[in-house]
Amino acid sequence: MKAFILLSTILYFSINLFSQNTIHIDFGEHMVLEKNAYGFSNVYQMKGARLIYKGDTNRVIFPDDFEGKDTSYFSVYFTGKEKSPKSKAVFCIIGHNGFNDRKIWLDQNGDFDFSNDGSRVDALNDSSFVVTVLNSQNSKAKFPVSFINNQSTTYTWPGKVGMKKDGSIVREKKYWLENQRMNTRVAYFQLEGIKYQIGIYDYDCNGKYNDVGKDQLLISVDSTLSLSRKAIKGAMKIADTTLIELNGKEYHMMGLNEAGDSLNLERSNFGYEKQLRIGNKIKDLDVLNVDSTIASLSSIYSSKQYTLLYCWGTWCGGCHYHFPEVNKIAIDFSNKINFVAMNYGDSKETIEKYHKTKELNWQQTYLTAELKSYFNVEGFPTCILLSQKGEILFYNSHSSKIRKFLEKIN
Repeated sequence: MKAFILLSTILYFSINLFSQNTIHIDFGEHMVLEKNAYGFSNVYQMKGARLIYKGDTNRVIFPDDFEGKDTSYFSVYFTGKEKSPKSKAVFCIIGHNGFNDRKIWLDQNGDFDFSNDGSRVDALNDSSFVVTVLNSQNSKAKFPVSFINNQSTTYTWPGKVGMKKDGSIVREKKYWLENQRMNTRVAYFQLEGIKYQIGIYDYDCNGKYNDVGKDQLLISVDSTLSLSRKAIKGAMKIADTTLIELNGKEYHMMGLNEAGDSLNLERSNFGYEKQLRIGNKIKDLDVLNVDSTIASLSSIYSSKQYTLLYCWGTWCGGCHYHFPEVNKIAIDFSNKINFVAMNYGDSKETIEKYHKTKELNWQQTYLTAELKSYFNVEGFPTCILLSQKGEILFYNSHSSKIRKFLEKIN
């Protein structure tokens, strides 16, 4: 449990401000970005020295210090093994001496020989442990993953225990593991009296943090907002020239190495086009209604205290799942909120039929390519709450969080 407590502790890291023109940032340990975003790792029974993966049977060489009356195995998703025979999978074997006495060995080089890696984790009685995978080209480029014994949480998984078609055997529930990728490094600093939080995120899960067009630089200047991978909340893909704005001034990111240890922010005059963020006032763009009429966003958001832009599609499973709660929000706050359904990908007939069947009294519009790009809509459903002045107050995909926010501000 000590490992999990350590992971949950937010540390403040060393920041050196050489001048107003140069900011040097040293990042600390790898951390979990979203602590409520658990994944799941299948845990399989090993019979003898056979490890079965996607129908292939692989012979395993055990390490010299291997011990365990019972043996399991699982895999870690990782893309930083260029010569691995199993793309995007690093295997771990578990030696059990009693259920809670576990030792884990990693096959770092992907040859199914666990005797030549020297990577072992002693989980013992801890309910959590960390497996750290190394990039095959740079051993300083690390990808740690936190694993939690499923018994200690409420996580459920729809899979079945027992033998699968390929001959692998899924172990009983007490062996299941939840996982959280620790592929974020974070730092805090102050500039001109403003506190900033900054992070780097290994998006493509290869242990490196400077992959152009894939990895992300995260920035948050609002203490009420945590770092996020969403562009609307301060994320941006790392580019050949990555520019950010700090207190109205433009900075150019430089010197980010593969391991993500540090970077410099240099004052710049490249010419920075501000990205849309929570708290910004939106442009007065045109909205295409389903009945083919045109309305301006300002005419919509100025007519009531709030406006909720609901981006959805009939093809979206998550939209159907959240629909009952979203509809209830629209009814409960009808005196204060304009509810605008912005559909993406459906025909006029499909949209109108859906609204008629559900007896909805929502303004029906299209989420055009222009609006989708402008609002940085990356998934569905997406709810965007606007003030009467057109400021973005809230941006989320979970209906329960929208309700809590509305109840809080009211």
